[in-house]
Amino acid sequence: MLDAGFVLLKLKEQLRKHATADQVLQFSTNCVRKDEELFRVYYYDCPPFEEALTNPISGKTSAFGNSPMFEAKTHFLRNLAKKDHIAFRAGRLSCSGWGLKRTAEDCLIKGTKKTTELNADDVEPDFRQKRVDMKIGLDVAWLSSIALPK
Repeated sequence: MLDAGFVLLKLKEQLRKHATADQVLQFSTNCVRKDEELFRVYYYDCPPFEEALTNPISGKTSAFGNSPMFEAKTHFLRNLAKKDHIAFRAGRLSCSGWGLKRTAEDCLIKGTKKTTELNADDVEPDFRQKRVDMKIGLDVAWLSSIALPK
């Protein structure tokens, strides 16, 4: 069972670049001992956000579905889902509004910036992953209910 957020971060640290679908599958295979057989890898992630959002300060609209990041993530997930032994469990990425970036918060707390000085670069969409934890829980419950062969 792979939580994509954690696994991809660790693979990026190790590889010093974004992991490919083949590298994620190889990572999974490396987790299996010699006396074990890989049955299935449950991979939990959200497809990228594709709606358009309007920055509350600048009024500029960004179409996330047209971005290179959207294309790269979609391509990666499509390739991974085609791999043998991979069961892709898709959640949903939603935006619950806009929030201050950490750097802007720090400046406000330190007093180096006033709220009237905030600009469009000081805010970012607040993306939330939905349904992934529930799918992990359901899979854990289902897998634990399967009788092991004697």
